[in-house]
Amino acid sequence: MKGGDIKGTIKILLEIQNCDLEMRKIAERADQLKKELASMELEIEELTRAVEESGSKLPELEEKKNELEKKFNEEQKKLKEKEERLLSVKTNREFQAVTREVASLKKEDSEIETENLKTLEEFESQKKDYDAKSKRLEELKKEFPEKKSSIENELASLEKKKEELKKKREELVPKVNRTIFRRYELIARNRNGLAVVELQGTVCTGCHMNIPPQLYNEVLRGDEIKFCPNCNRIIVLPEKEES
Repeated sequence: MKGGDIKGTIKILLEIQNCDLEMRKIAERADQLKKELASMELEIEELTRAVEESGSKLPELEEKKNELEKKFNEEQKKLKEKEERLLSVKTNREFQAVTREVASLKKEDSEIETENLKTLEEFESQKKDYDAKSKRLEELKKEFPEKKSSIENELASLEKKKEELKKKREELVPKVNRTIFRRYELIARNRNGLAVVELQGTVCTGCHMNIPPQLYNEVLRGDEIKFCPNCNRIIVLPEKEES
């Protein structure tokens, strides 16, 4: 292959590589967008379930709270009656009996009050959790249509760009010797899409290792395509240094 042909082949390979790298970026961006959309959909789904679950506990807690308040009020009424009765007892024996009843009622009232406070705290905590999740769910549902539309538009734009690059690549590939192109594809697969790299002096910018002086001189001559002995990439001169 003549020097002019080599330069032309390298130029085409660089164009193909640019197409490949751009398509890789497009694929990565599209994957990121799809994950964002899926994550938002999942969050809405999970929040919907959480709101339903949280909301279903509130009536039960509220009913328990109301029952305890009612019971506490009833016990307070009984206690008041017993305390008033203490003022009218005639005998010491009766006084002691009523005093025991009063002490028992006070203990029961204290237990009911403690349980009521615990239920009230649980209710308020559950209500706070329900309100926070409901608010977040409402925000997400409001944001979702616009976010989904924006992502779908960007995905459509990326797909269009990918098809343009694919078409350009398909037009370039037949212009390259089949053996050289197969070598290019093998290197690209093994080197994260970067098969053709420039030299900086005698340093390969793909692996940042020095190449032998003789190999550098051969690249300068441009008689044939050369490969880095360390990373096997195709090595080329920077465009400004090409003669």
